[in-house]
Amino acid sequence: MVYHELRTYRVTSPNMMEHLHRRMRERMSGLLRDNGMRLIGVWEVAVGKQMPAYMYMLEWDDLAHRERGWAAFYADPRVEEMNAATYRDAGGNLFHDYDVTLLEPADYVRDTVQEAARDA
Repeated sequence: MVYHELRTYRVTSPNMMEHLHRRMRERMSGLLRDNGMRLIGVWEVAVGKQMPAYMYMLEWDDLAHRERGWAAFYADPRVEEMNAATYRDAGGNLFHDYDVTLLEPADYVRDTVQEAARDA
């Protein structure tokens, strides 16, 4: 079954948003891909109580795929380098907290979601 993981980071200030975009654009998207992960999209909250917030979504074939992906990602020495460079360039913490939400499609759309995942 296909799962989607939505990660939401509440940014410490609007200035830090560009640091998160640069990190994803220049380093993290490649690291995710290299470690078998599928990045579906990246967003900023435009309106809502979570502003400023940065979100991205990953797609997983199943929960075992998620476990393997994150294990490979955190074992990759480039991740530690990316983190150090990001915090150094930003001059501090980019976000003050975050949420990870794992989404499972409802039974009445499950086939549609899985077909879309295969076509991607």
